[in-house]
Amino acid sequence: MVKKLSSISFMWLILLLLVSSLLCQLQEDIQLSPERLITNIQTQTYSGEKIDFIFANAEIKGMIEYLEKISGFDFDVDPRIKIRATYHMLQVPWDQALAAILNDNKLNIDLFKNSLKIYSGQKYLIAFTDQKKAKILIFLYRHLYKILILITLMISVIIGAVLLKKLKSKKNKLQKKDLLDPELSEEIKKRLLYLLEIDKIYRNETLSLISLAEELKITPHQLSWVINEKINKSFPSLINLYRVEEVKKKLIQSNHNEITILQAAFEAGFSTKTSFNKAFKSLTGLTPSQYREKQMFKNCLKLNSK
Repeated sequence: MVKKLSSISFMWLILLLLVSSLLCQLQEDIQLSPERLITNIQTQTYSGEKIDFIFANAEIKGMIEYLEKISGFDFDVDPRIKIRATYHMLQVPWDQALAAILNDNKLNIDLFKNSLKIYSGQKYLIAFTDQKKAKILIFLYRHLYKILILITLMISVIIGAVLLKKLKSKKNKLQKKDLLDPELSEEIKKRLLYLLEIDKIYRNETLSLISLAEELKITPHQLSWVINEKINKSFPSLINLYRVEEVKKKLIQSNHNEITILQAAFEAGFSTKTSFNKAFKSLTGLTPSQYREKQMFKNCLKLNSK
């Protein structure tokens, strides 16, 4: 009889232990903590209430709100998450459904200041408590490749510009060196100056680079090179210089009534009043009238001083 009672008592004890274990497990399931939820998702050991999770082309946010009602948790979903998806899961733990959403859409979940945050991106960014620093790091992370491309392009442009400048400089040096022999270029220069200073060829209003090159029996390109490299001027500026100097001499040497300014300009080779005024002002800083008056004033001062 005693043995029979002992056996019954032992059986009751085993039964009580099993019931207690089941109650503890049920209590643990009911009181699933945020930390335990994250552990369940990471270890793929799910203990949430079983549900039918059926959604067709629905927003992730709506699915999370549905799981909030079932679980009692408050999920903070990043508002930038605009993903839509379809699920048809029958009788699965709700935390397994949540894990499927996270894994399928490359989302993360973390406990941050007693709140479960669901977000996209790298996990380590959620650890920053300083929101300004977090935003800066997020911006750099998302746009780093663009920044690197921009820097690379800027460096490429700078290097390209430097190389192009060197290439042009080298090309110009070769052209300058190889175009004419030094002795020949000096000879052409002397002949050119003779035509300008002795023959006063600049007085010809139809004078051009081509006609002057024909006079010197060289090509226009060679003549242009000699003027640029040996006299450091362009063809138009050289001709205008001689023409303006002649006008200046006539305005100084003649009286006001002996010769008009425009007459002096035409005799020097200018074909229009406009081109003459522009060239004269460019070389002297004065208009022809101002220059003449200034010279007359100087002459008066000299006469009075005597």
